[in-house]
Amino acid sequence: MEFQQILALAILVVVTLLFAARMVPKGVAGLLAVLAVALWAGLPAVLGTQVPEALVATAGLMVLAGSLKRSGLAAWLTLLAMKGARGRPTRILWATGLLTFVLGALVGPLAAVALVLPVALLLAVELDVPTLPFVLVLSWTSALGGITVLTAHPANLWTGVVFGVDGGEWLVRMLPLTVPALFLTLILGSIAFRKGLRATNERRARVLEFDELRSLGNPGQVAKTVTVLGLVVVALGLAPVLSLSPALVILTGAVVLLLLEGPSAVDRALGDLDGGVLLFYAGLFAVVGALTASGLPQAVHGLEVHPVAILWVSAVGGALVDPGAIIGYLLPFLKGMGGQLWPLAVVGATVGGAATAWGAASNAVALGLVPQESQGQAWKAFTLWGLVFGAANLAVITAVALVLPQ
Repeated sequence: MEFQQILALAILVVVTLLFAARMVPKGVAGLLAVLAVALWAGLPAVLGTQVPEALVATAGLMVLAGSLKRSGLAAWLTLLAMKGARGRPTRILWATGLLTFVLGALVGPLAAVALVLPVALLLAVELDVPTLPFVLVLSWTSALGGITVLTAHPANLWTGVVFGVDGGEWLVRMLPLTVPALFLTLILGSIAFRKGLRATNERRARVLEFDELRSLGNPGQVAKTVTVLGLVVVALGLAPVLSLSPALVILTGAVVLLLLEGPSAVDRALGDLDGGVLLFYAGLFAVVGALTASGLPQAVHGLEVHPVAILWVSAVGGALVDPGAIIGYLLPFLKGMGGQLWPLAVVGATVGGAATAWGAASNAVALGLVPQESQGQAWKAFTLWGLVFGAANLAVITAVALVLPQ
């Protein structure tokens, strides 16, 4: 192994250990990675990987999600789902789980949890049922939605660029893996918490009296948000045909929405951006770019690895570190191996991340909504049940992977 390869690998390991041990925040870990690679490879090399399509799309999604939150559309949809479920807790769990799956696919898992879970927890309190089923299941369904669509997560776009996958092909490859996991998660949640998900008729009648229309914001804001989001979704569907960059479509939608919202929209948009997440992925891109440039991934060229091994290895990594980081680390090596094993790496890392309280950022957001005095117990229960859900989902996905050609 050459010196450059050893150095690149050492940077990757150090940054990963710092973040995995929670010794530094995610953003600081990313910044350290950028600085380390800059010192080694020079600033131009870092700039070549620091601002890829993934970061542009992620920033655009953050802006769109912020507008969606201010419009009240997500809260309105959540209350509408509750009324469609007739106030029955188990049905509400299913309805909000499906909603977070769809929103996770549109604006990312972090935004989906932040938009739907607060209202779902309010309903749980009003119905006098445990909040853990909603925290756990909605974290899972948002994560699964976030990997079903190419543009919902920076690691998705990065994978798409590396393997030349467009939105249509991504959807076709992912749906057979994520849909079974989605319904298994909802079924497991219903069975595991069935005794607690019972509400009296009086409690149900109380929540059914909620006026969902009051959750909507200014009618003009709602109309603008719906119109722009609808156009973005349509444009993303046509992007492969029109040879448009998904990142460009999302960024254009965000800019148009800011122009429609008026002068103060830029300040609000800056508040919507999560600098820690963007810095983390910038650092990750820099480190993996340096690793690729060192030639180390090419050492595994032609190596044959069983698809199930990729699935489970990425799951363990996602549970211990971060799904996006594990996907990023594996991509150069998967590219060197050839074949099309990337769907299993993406799904495996996501399932692993969803299984632990610290594995995915959306889990931390969900648990952060739990009252402070209950968070310690919630973290333990979340991880205990998450590992059960993770093992069951990996078993089902393994069965699908063995049947479907990779």
